[in-house]
Amino acid sequence: MSKSLVESKYLNTLLKCSKSEPVFVGSPLKPAWEMDCPLCGGRKAKLIWIDSRSTYKFFCPSGKSRSHCGFSGEFQVLLKVWNRPLWIQYLQERESEGTAGFGFRCPLASQVAPTRRSRRHLTWGKSQVPHEPKNPFPGPSGECS
Repeated sequence: MSKSLVESKYLNTLLKCSKSEPVFVGSPLKPAWEMDCPLCGGRKAKLIWIDSRSTYKFFCPSGKSRSHCGFSGEFQVLLKVWNRPLWIQYLQERESEGTAGFGFRCPLASQVAPTRRSRRHLTWGKSQVPHEPKNPFPGPSGECS
């Protein structure tokens, strides 16, 4: 399989929303970028094309600094964690492109159930402060705020 046009579109959105300019460190056959982690803002995170899985995989370094989250996952999982509305839009476009569902390692948007947050997650105690992201999240249209 080859790279999906939809995946390329959302990859460009992710790279555009990076805090600092991503650096291309791969080759034309195996593209890779070094960038700031969109989840924790840590430096030296990598996004690498994995040919055997036909997708990009994201790696945030861990252990060296407390500022790194250590997240690693395929591109669509990164989108899901980083910006859920953008991920749903990505799934819908993949489904309409015909590159989602059985055999594509990408769920159908029509089969993804909306998440329900428990009441505990919606209320904060006096000593708790909600986590503020270091990077702006793009809206559903894909534009960084």
